[in-house]
Amino acid sequence: MGVTAARQATPGATAANVALAVAALDGIVQDTMTRSGVPGVAIAVVHQDAVAHLAGYGVREAGTSGPVDPDPVFQLASVSKSLAATTVAAIVGDGVVTWDTRLSDLDPTFALSDAWVTREVTVRDMFSHRSGPRGHGGDDLYGPRIVVDNQDRPSRH
Repeated sequence: MGVTAARQATPGATAANVALAVAALDGIVQDTMTRSGVPGVAIAVVHQDAVAHLAGYGVREAGTSGPVDPDPVFQLASVSKSLAATTVAAIVGDGVVTWDTRLSDLDPTFALSDAWVTREVTVRDMFSHRSGPRGHGGDDLYGPRIVVDNQDRPSRH
């Protein structure tokens, strides 16, 4: 079944429509990867709080044979900002939290290096990059980076 057949299914996210879409997904992903040159992706489809489909496609890095599994760690760079902001904006819109909700109220185990900041930092603070964590946090997912310092000498971080 192609993309058109999946889109022509009865409107609404019913279990039957989700199953139709999932049945078409492998072909859609393979076609998109071929057209775009993306070496690999991982896809999760969640319907009514249950995983309807979880799969990895292709390889982790072009020119290698390491397959993408259903639970990869990809460097998303700044793409994650728009995904996170959109998700949080949706729950702000639903009234679940506000932009000024303190993270410590949402998660009592949340902690930063400063007790006052830990207690007072809000959702808005985190998305405004005014919470204190260093820039590029999480960049070391695959191990240490080699960077060049001000004197053009390689150093490990």
